Amino acid sequence: MPVTNRFVFDSFALIGYLEDEKLSDRIEQLLRSARAGDTKLYLHAIHSGVAIKSRSEFILSLTRCVTSVTSH
Repeated sequence: MPVTNRFVFDSFALIGYLEDEKLSDRIEQLLRSARAGDTKLYLHAIHSGVAIKSRSEFILSLTRCVTSVTSH
């Protein structure tokens, strides 16, 4: 079954998630959905630097998620 849910993350989404802001629960939900293969997430390479500088464990989690999504 093809993935129909697709989202593009920008730096505001990543920073909001890292800072546990208002919509961080929604971002986490999308990350989990992508990990399960139900959602495709996109992130511009420029925005990935935000996560690296903010929290190294998050970028590891994001990398696993992206790897999981791209392998489907």
